[in-house]
Amino acid sequence: MRPKVLLSMACAITFAASADEPPDPPRDAPVAPAQDAARHARDKLAFLVRTWTVEGKEDSFTETCDWFHDRSHVVCNSETVTPEKTSKGVSVFSWSAQTGRYRYYHYGSSGVAAAMDVFLTAGGLMATYEREVGKDLVREHVWMTPRPDGSFDFREDDSVNGGPWKTVAQIHYIEKRPRAK
Repeated sequence: MRPKVLLSMACAITFAASADEPPDPPRDAPVAPAQDAARHARDKLAFLVRTWTVEGKEDSFTETCDWFHDRSHVVCNSETVTPEKTSKGVSVFSWSAQTGRYRYYHYGSSGVAAAMDVFLTAGGLMATYEREVGKDLVREHVWMTPRPDGSFDFREDDSVNGGPWKTVAQIHYIEKRPRAK
């Protein structure tokens, strides 16, 4: 088949599938308990929704996080500008009603892609991830701890091949303010 035919078939299947789906309920409609639990779980991510920079990198780093449709995910777009290059990334924080778990996904312009399990802690969020670096297995914990002023601390701890945990990054995220004219 030619690409145009495949695209037409995909559109026809999509439209046929969406025709069978019920319309979205009105915003003031009663919320089912499962939907209420999902909304409550997603509200735990609300502290992320704003435009950020990193203390000390205000002129080179920006990350804007906003709610995806119907507050279903938090999507963040980041940009780091240096004299040598510009790097971009997109991250998604999600809570899945199907699994009852939080997830984090990140894709960077360097080709990096990562997925992490995310857990609520007494102080914020903790994400965990494993990756291979050469012959080593690196286990990573990322801690995101909100501060009373609305900023948050980001800390990454790594363990290589089951060895001791070491803090490899500590960053203070602050809200990016528009420049005065």
